[in-house]
Amino acid sequence: MAHREKVANPIATESEESEFYRRQGPLMEYILKGPADQLFKIEKVPGPPARPYLSPELVRCGRCGDEVMKSCARVREGQLICAGCPGGF
Repeated sequence: MAHREKVANPIATESEESEFYRRQGPLMEYILKGPADQLFKIEKVPGPPARPYLSPELVRCGRCGDEVMKSCARVREGQLICAGCPGGF
């Protein structure tokens, strides 16, 4: 198992964790202090992003019967399901 996985889970020994951060130090330093033009692709966009469509139409949840905005409901097994029901999101 890689040091990264051991540190994340946390099952790394003290020496494994120390070795992980010793190796990651230069990369972390570069990401935090490196030049933006080398770290990111910066470009102009053609315009503002499109606004999401929100339908004011209300529908009934096929599981619990609550009313929910149609644009916020999800189709599961052929039924419109609200976010509060299992499988809704």
